[in-house]
Amino acid sequence: MDIGEIVNDAIRYPSSDWKKVIILGLLFLISFLIIPIFLATGYGFRALKASIAGFDELPEFDEWGEMFVDGLKVFVVQIVYMIVPMIIIIAGVFGSLSMVSPDTGMITNPTAFTGLLGGTVIIGVILAIILGLIETIAIAHWPTMTANLEQPSGSVKSLTSYPRSDGLTTSYGTSLSG
Repeated sequence: MDIGEIVNDAIRYPSSDWKKVIILGLLFLISFLIIPIFLATGYGFRALKASIAGFDELPEFDEWGEMFVDGLKVFVVQIVYMIVPMIIIIAGVFGSLSMVSPDTGMITNPTAFTGLLGGTVIIGVILAIILGLIETIAIAHWPTMTANLEQPSGSVKSLTSYPRSDGLTTSYGTSLSG
């Protein structure tokens, strides 16, 4: 697969059904109401699962409760992966604020202030990028991990069933344990 084909697929995939793209966009626009952001995140997770399964069409906006729960789970995973970078950045901000004189409001040591604030922010952002990549891989691998934990030994279990546009249902991610 060459770069042109990858870019072409990246443009073609979301534009395959504009109605679904508009619904997702509206969910993001009203995400300040909190609940829609979990629905949008759950739909993103559903689209990720469908892409991994090899489907070329956007998934349907159905089973809103399941989509909300998946979005909430993905959100929790994202928070867990970002705890360490957040702690580093917050520690740097508070550490640098300790160099501000309470009497005058002036920075007592500008070099240390800038170094501490800039250094911790840079380290925190680099760590957030690295952990963000690992987090994306973990979320993509998530259906396989949860199904392997839930299935009894020696059984075959389908991880997820995905409704196709032709009315059939395709199961993917089957696993065998023994």
